[in-house]
Amino acid sequence: GEFCAAASRLDIAEDMVGLWRGGISEQEKCRDERLRLADLDPELGAGAKAFLDFVSARCQGGIKAYYSLLRALGSVPKIDKAAFYQGCQELSIPVPAEGVLDDFFAGLDLNSRGYLLDVDLAFILPPGANRSRATLKNTTVVGDRQRASYVVNDNRLTSTTRWVDIEAMHMRRIAQQRLAASKELTAFKTMLLSKYKLLTRAWRSVLDLDGSGSVTRTELFRACQKIGFSGDVWGLWRALDADGSGSTTLTELAPREARLLADFRLWALGSYSTCSGIVGGPEDPALSSGMFEEAVRARGWTTSPGAVFALLDWRRRGYVSADDVGFLDRWRPPEWLCVTVDAGAVAAFYAMLDRKFDNRVLAFHHFDTNWSNRVGYEEFEKGCKQLGFPRAQIPSAWRAMDDDASGVLTLTEFDAESAQVLRQFTMFADERFGSIGAAFDAMDTDKSGTLSIPEFHSAMHRFDFPGDVAALVAALDADGGGAISKTEVLFLENWGLEAEATPA
Repeated sequence: GEFCAAASRLDIAEDMVGLWRGGISEQEKCRDERLRLADLDPELGAGAKAFLDFVSARCQGGIKAYYSLLRALGSVPKIDKAAFYQGCQELSIPVPAEGVLDDFFAGLDLNSRGYLLDVDLAFILPPGANRSRATLKNTTVVGDRQRASYVVNDNRLTSTTRWVDIEAMHMRRIAQQRLAASKELTAFKTMLLSKYKLLTRAWRSVLDLDGSGSVTRTELFRACQKIGFSGDVWGLWRALDADGSGSTTLTELAPREARLLADFRLWALGSYSTCSGIVGGPEDPALSSGMFEEAVRARGWTTSPGAVFALLDWRRRGYVSADDVGFLDRWRPPEWLCVTVDAGAVAAFYAMLDRKFDNRVLAFHHFDTNWSNRVGYEEFEKGCKQLGFPRAQIPSAWRAMDDDASGVLTLTEFDAESAQVLRQFTMFADERFGSIGAAFDAMDTDKSGTLSIPEFHSAMHRFDFPGDVAALVAALDADGGGAISKTEVLFLENWGLEAEATPA
């Protein structure tokens, strides 16, 4: 039906049913009675699939990708074909080969404007998003920027704030998915701890059965079935594979345990050459808890040797063999776990931020390219390289800043004072208006899309904001432009949810 309707719109006067039955549907790839782009043009289809998969999983949808492209391109007013290709290269987004790039861009630019708008990429949803939960309703043009809005089925919103900007809704949807995934991860960890007492034991006993150091989605699903986990396994996978690498590691499951093991591994390699060397030769093939603690203390390791023994004794036999400890020789922890904390590196990092940015909120946005309000190590490393921070100091700076071993940095690690007042404002907006977007709409009485500093002060006084307004203004007007736009507050849209979804 879709095939015939499309042919009709293109004024093709052939016998479309006969063409479908006699030709296209009999192709090898069309036996499921569905026609795909790859069936018409394999090269274009493969390139388009790579682009769509990347934008959905790594950019968290088309809207986020569009604004990431705008930020990457800087002063470019519109994303034409050349700018699109350049921006994708800068963000490492895969695009089809040059020979079919024109056709691919034309497929995105359905209105033949010659350039893309956010609405052109809105059809690319983040992983797990349900198209039926929000429908594209209307489109408005603000300056050179076209916006689309979603119907918001949120009973907390009044009739005057029922239409919320698409970016705000997109961010809230992403945050809700992340929160749901985080809850699944918490439930999964709770079950593992009840069965194995330590997450590292669970990792070696039921997850990483082949000792490869990584677990794929299939391996995770099998483990869930084996232990009887009845939660949302897809949500659990999204939480564990947060970087979209296609696998998860011990560091992602148990960051604090992994940190202790990584520190011990680094020490053991320096003291024994190999970690398995801690256990003696054939005449002494295993060490009890007391013997292990005595051996490592004698060589200078004093940080929780009993806890290290418990992590290595994953079979709970009361002793560790050379193979048990040799796991550390085979393990390849991430680079930032293989360094010691360097106060000088983090001091140099903060000094660099203060030289290059007017304030640290603006600096945080440089690293938080997808507006998730969380910065992973890959984002941190990329941002540091762009700013010219010494490559050798990046892992040490990260290790010092991520002092809670959560695996992510938030604004708190960059600017604790601004983070506190912004969190207070987010909670105020959610409780009073239902969302950040709705709060801004209520304050923006002239519907200009921006609030001057006096307007913002007046609105905060009118709505009885209990916090420090001057500090809030300084944090929101990060670029010092003298006005606060809706775009500048939208990154807060998911903060209330993010606070709950911070990794444990």
